[in-house]
Amino acid sequence: MDSSKRKCRSPTKNFYQHWAALGSQIGQFIDKQQLAEQFRQAQKMEAIGTLAGGVAHDFNNILTVITGYNRADDDHGRRRSQAPRMR
Repeated sequence: MDSSKRKCRSPTKNFYQHWAALGSQIGQFIDKQQLAEQFRQAQKMEAIGTLAGGVAHDFNNILTVITGYNRADDDHGRRRSQAPRMR
């Protein structure tokens, strides 16, 4: 082969399309990974919210018992002070 007849190969349109498709696939993969991480974070936040709601509910139950005993003690004290005293 004569070197004068040899053509210099230049990247073809098809070559660029393959690279563009690869770049697109990588971008989609990264997007999916980011969405999966956001979903995991949302699940964690939901679990923390559920836990906090349960703790608040239990705390409210304890306060209800305490205020109930406090009211019962107040009522008992009033009755005692209103009762006639025996000598």
